Amino acid sequence: MGKEPTSRPRSGGPRQGGAIASAAPAVASAPKASALSANSLPLAVIEFSPQSEIVEWNPAAEKIFGHKRDEAIGHSWDLIVPPRAREQAARAFEQAFAEKKDVQVVLQNSTRSGRVIAGEWSLKPLLDASGQVTGVASLVQDVTEQRAADEALRRSEERYRLLFERNLAAVYWATAEGELVDCNQSFAQMFGFASRSQVMMRHALDIFGQLGNIDVLRERLRQEGSLTNLESLCLRADGTPIWVLQNISLVEDGSGAPMIQGTMIDITERKFAEQNLRQAEGRYRSIFENAAEGIFQTTLDGRWLIVNPKLATILGYPNPAELMRSGKTKSEFYVEMSRRRELVRDIEKRGAIVGLESQIYRRDGQIIWVSESARAVRDEHGHLVGFEGTVQDITERKHAEETLRQNERRLRRQNEMLVELSTRKIVESGDLENALVEITEAAAEILEVEYASVWLLNEDRTILRCVNLFSRSQNSHTRGKEYYVADYPIYMHSLDLERTIDADDAHSDSRTSEFGPSLLEQGVVSMMDSGIRVGGRVVGVLCQEHVGTPRSWTLDEKNFAGSIADLMALALEASDRKRAEVALRESESKFRAVAETAASAIYIHQADKFLFCNRACETISGYKREELFRMDPFALVHPDDRALVQAHFQARMRGAKAPDRYEYR
Repeated sequence: MGKEPTSRPRSGGPRQGGAIASAAPAVASAPKASALSANSLPLAVIEFSPQSEIVEWNPAAEKIFGHKRDEAIGHSWDLIVPPRAREQAARAFEQAFAEKKDVQVVLQNSTRSGRVIAGEWSLKPLLDASGQVTGVASLVQDVTEQRAADEALRRSEERYRLLFERNLAAVYWATAEGELVDCNQSFAQMFGFASRSQVMMRHALDIFGQLGNIDVLRERLRQEGSLTNLESLCLRADGTPIWVLQNISLVEDGSGAPMIQGTMIDITERKFAEQNLRQAEGRYRSIFENAAEGIFQTTLDGRWLIVNPKLATILGYPNPAELMRSGKTKSEFYVEMSRRRELVRDIEKRGAIVGLESQIYRRDGQIIWVSESARAVRDEHGHLVGFEGTVQDITERKHAEETLRQNERRLRRQNEMLVELSTRKIVESGDLENALVEITEAAAEILEVEYASVWLLNEDRTILRCVNLFSRSQNSHTRGKEYYVADYPIYMHSLDLERTIDADDAHSDSRTSEFGPSLLEQGVVSMMDSGIRVGGRVVGVLCQEHVGTPRSWTLDEKNFAGSIADLMALALEASDRKRAEVALRESESKFRAVAETAASAIYIHQADKFLFCNRACETISGYKREELFRMDPFALVHPDDRALVQAHFQARMRGAKAPDRYEYR
């Protein structure tokens, strides 16, 4: 008969623990698995010295616990066991080291990030020829999620705990026709019956349905006498499946009638563990085949050992086989040949590299950017035998970063130019001609356009006239071109509605297509026009025109154009203000010339002080002008007439009616 069951029967899903338990002896029996083989295991492989120090740590251990191999080697098991679980861990390791026992245990473990996980451990003492313990080999699986899922199942299975602890085989008797005659309590418990009497009410084929035709089975038993290690899929009382390993014999009862006698153990967990292991291997293969990153393993000289489909795609090959048949080593893909040497040197020095960015050639010669992480692969003697790692195509990210840097440089130049124009005070100087020159040249330089120009509306808003057009290639300024506003209604309406017209294709954009013939004549393909507004009203436009291929205007460029247009508006206001000041000074000069030569007294006063007095005021009043400026104007009026004069003055100040001419003393 086969071996007795080592754990309770399961009515739910399988567990991976059987895979660990069955794999542990194999790991311990070999002197040491090769580095490449250990690296391919989906389970953590950890070996401890007699001093409980970690001496082996495979990639799966790195993945589960987060510690790199060089971080873990030399540490005790308490590196990955939190304080609250160390007493339990100590007992398990004591059994393995001191009592030389194989140990299966679930421990709380801690990862490098501080997360607490559940680890299913299989500890196997390593013995030398004299029977002395030379270390402990262990397989570890992260069963955190599985333990949570199993918790509900565990509660429903607690009634079977006694059965598994006693580890008794199920025994049954049946007639040659398949009717159950007798069974033990273990049988009833194994198949989920409450009592033996309930079992007796069932036909054997209801339970052993997967054994096949009873006649065929009976004939085989007559010929062979017994069948051993027969794996069968049976049904429990509740209809759930159960795998059993059984021995069946054909015997005779006291009357000589043929009887079938069998013994069995529950191997459901092992079968499901095997199935899960196959599924896990399939999932690992699926992850490898469908990973979003390229995965590789190479020799020291860069020859490919393992390549997944994603890496082949990154390098421009249809499949991994095509890449490996190409004969090109990994070194040959680097744009800078020294990059491979740097990678090897860094890995030899630190054991691994993370996120190394390099430019590489694709199969078609295209240059792309990749981010590479790799680690050293060593044999059982610690000698470096190769490298393995991942590769990610970061070309789009690098292009985005470069675009961002360009945008930052462009924005910085724009801001610097705006500050420079403001610092020069050309805008507020009132010198419109120089302002036009500097603003158009600045716009053309920063926006890198062929033409930058300023156009102003005439007083009746019927003509849009160019007051300055700068050609960057010719480094020249011209003026004078005119457009009739009535011929461009859509364009003018768009200027009223939008701060900036950004026409990437000026010929097809409805806002600028009215200029079609003029654009063709100059070779203009893209336009960006910002309205010049004074007092909230469009009085002109700052126009940028690009030649060559169509151009997409960026948000910062549109904002810059709007800011330049605002500076132009300030320059126009400053120019108007300067002209008004000149006119005022000329008017004041003419007034003074007339007033000083007049025979009549001419003065200007405000409330209680004089603002202006001509020479005739001195002659008539007898006071010097310096004295008059210190006097109250009403003090010169006779007291009897003073109230009348003050009343007329106050009426004028209020805007009320007052006589233009009147006499007073």
